[in-house]
Amino acid sequence: MPVFDFLRSVLLLENASYLEDEQREARLRFVMRWQQFTGPIMAKGVEDTALYVYNRLVSLNEVGSGAEVPSDPVQAFHRQMSSRQSRWPLTMNATSTHDTKRGEDVRARISVLSEIPERWEIKVDLWSSLNGLHVHMLEGRPVPDHNEEYLLYQTLVGAWPVRPKDVPDFRKRLEVYAIKAAREAKVHTHWTRPEVKREQRLVNFIRCILEPSVENRFLQDFLEFQNEIALYGALNGLGQTLLKITIPGIPDFYQGTELWGLSLVDPDNRRPVDFKERAGLLKQIESLEREGMVSVRDLLQCWQDGRIKLFVILRSLALRRSNPGLFLKGDYLPLEATTTGAEDICAFARRQRTKWAVVAVPRLLARLVKAGDLPLGAEVWRESALRLPEGAPERWLNVLTGEALQAHHSDGTSTIALADVFRTCPVALLAGGGTSASVPAPVTGDVA
Repeated sequence: MPVFDFLRSVLLLENASYLEDEQREARLRFVMRWQQFTGPIMAKGVEDTALYVYNRLVSLNEVGSGAEVPSDPVQAFHRQMSSRQSRWPLTMNATSTHDTKRGEDVRARISVLSEIPERWEIKVDLWSSLNGLHVHMLEGRPVPDHNEEYLLYQTLVGAWPVRPKDVPDFRKRLEVYAIKAAREAKVHTHWTRPEVKREQRLVNFIRCILEPSVENRFLQDFLEFQNEIALYGALNGLGQTLLKITIPGIPDFYQGTELWGLSLVDPDNRRPVDFKERAGLLKQIESLEREGMVSVRDLLQCWQDGRIKLFVILRSLALRRSNPGLFLKGDYLPLEATTTGAEDICAFARRQRTKWAVVAVPRLLARLVKAGDLPLGAEVWRESALRLPEGAPERWLNVLTGEALQAHHSDGTSTIALADVFRTCPVALLAGGGTSASVPAPVTGDVA
């Protein structure tokens, strides 16, 4: 239609020969003004409405993201990182900000559910049945409806505190979040026309299902399930943290995410941060490092306190600081695993002349290991190995553990056994060649 052709020519600033200078200037002013509105409109329509209604897997419902999963996620990741290195090597790598819908480790937990869809479906059906007596009807509509209830279950799995002492405060935060989420969805209540009675019943539902009592079968079953998912989520979070620091771009750490980031959308993610606690834990780790007494094994056993995440950040940033050119300008080389580990690994190398670093993180952990186990050693990785690029060094140092690794050659291919890569720590950062890597002492012992 002519009207759309005209609109297209205006928005694309097509300079037709018949336009006068004043007309071109008028079109430019209009387009600039138009662009001031399209961003906020997009945000309100998608991020602040649709992403509160479409709750299939809410870890995907993030600012600047999309709700679809690529068919080849690892290959898509490598393509994106290769493009980033060539086009935007100084872009910001942010996993949490003041505007994220869910903290980075909340998303890491919820994503585990995608690995166990059949089991998750059974749990949701059971919980919905157990909590049915707490659903109230208001003007012929259930409170909460099934979509709201499903969002609550995912939120509980993702954001449940790692410390029991934080649970009472979390219940209150969840109530505030539930009202905000319902208003943002704009299905039953709105910011401009809040349905107070409905919101009160929604809060009452949350209070009932989280009431600690012997009769509350839902809470008992949920806590057992959530405890299992939380470990997988924590391992995902470690991998996410290591990737953020080592992929092309500049890593960014939003306030408080030095430990587990289990906040929800603002204002929840803008709560005061206990920086004194974080500074104290950092000093503790640094003191133990100087004495050669850090134990990755012990940090993993006490993963709930977040020190293992802080430790990975500390060691990885130290390597990056010592080798800025490697991570700012170095090549990005996707790596593959052999045999059974091919789908269970996301790995790549960074290379700048004689300097090398290899990063490897496991994925799909819920199917890779048994509940409560860590993805470590030959029992998990068997004969699988990581293929190294041509010209890669033979000797490597695991920066996170202090372990020395040796590459193996066979049929013209150089590999490192994944059982060695993940001998002690479930994520790996290896330094080789001329890379400067200062590791105080092997950190694989049992001393706390």
